[in-house]
Amino acid sequence: MQIAIVLYDGLTALDAIGPYEVLSCLPDVSVCFIAETVGPQRTDTQTLALVADASLRGSPS
Repeated sequence: MQIAIVLYDGLTALDAIGPYEVLSCLPDVSVCFIAETVGPQRTDTQTLALVADASLRGSPS
């Protein structure tokens, strides 16, 4: 199973990192980050960026 976590500028990092840490431990599960565009998305503190692996239009299959 593949699970995509949606990132966006201004998100709280824990809202993406928490689920990622838990879900990535499940057997036969692949977790990725997606956003409107591929690349870094700044968190609410503007000091951390999480990188989207795919765009919403081209989400991984």
